[in-house]
Amino acid sequence: MSDRENEEAAVVAQPLADQPALAEGAPVMAVKAVPGIQPPTGLNLSSKNKSHNWKLYKKQWKNYEIVAQLSRHTEEYTIALFLYSIGPQP
Repeated sequence: MSDRENEEAAVVAQPLADQPALAEGAPVMAVKAVPGIQPPTGLNLSSKNKSHNWKLYKKQWKNYEIVAQLSRHTEEYTIALFLYSIGPQP
């Protein structure tokens, strides 16, 4: 790992001084992506196992929310990322 990668890995989040505070009074944070962690993709609702596919996708999304620290982002950002990650639906 390079020095730059080590520095980036050590800094997970930094406060943005000119951003509004969250409801609890905590500053909004700029969250760095965790290397190698991507949101789940391609929710498949066109197969016979819609319920199973949704449950699996929901579990993967909840885990991604934790790992990516999405609670530090706005609700609007989290929803947009979720909608993007499920992909277009027929």
